[in-house]
Amino acid sequence: MRKYAWKNGSNNFGQAILNKYCLTSQRCCWLPSKAAVIVIALMGILQSILHISFFFTGLDLLVHAGVHEIFSQIIIHTYAVIAILLFSLHILLLIAALIYSEPLILLYQWSMIFYSAIDFVFFLFMSFVSDLISALILCSIYIIYWTLFYIFIFSVINGFRRNIHTIVIVIT
Repeated sequence: MRKYAWKNGSNNFGQAILNKYCLTSQRCCWLPSKAAVIVIALMGILQSILHISFFFTGLDLLVHAGVHEIFSQIIIHTYAVIAILLFSLHILLLIAALIYSEPLILLYQWSMIFYSAIDFVFFLFMSFVSDLISALILCSIYIIYWTLFYIFIFSVINGFRRNIHTIVIVIT
């Protein structure tokens, strides 16, 4: 069987793509990369808890915003499932940061890319079942959120992952 080496010398396809196309950062808000990733994980856990709380309070808000009762039920239940997925991903990131695990960080990064696709479909559904103004606001929030996530948070996590990879190469 023939093995292919990517341009950066890695045999791992996921690492090669992330190394080539993702931004990296060594510091975030004057914190070293490990501390920044831990803060990102804790903020993500808090964010997912807020998403889970939407399950209990969101039905009245959605009905008041003009979404039909049936679609409101679908939205809050889907939101709860997505929030549990987000919670588990940030727990995974916290564990990966604490034990310096590059494979777990890779799993987190690819899972967040998958999560963003699910989130995009969900926001499109919410946009189609609501009125035009709410749809524009939701799509704007989605675009701003994921752009900021990619520029700031994903680059810090990718920089930490590359630091772990560099430490392993230097030690071996």
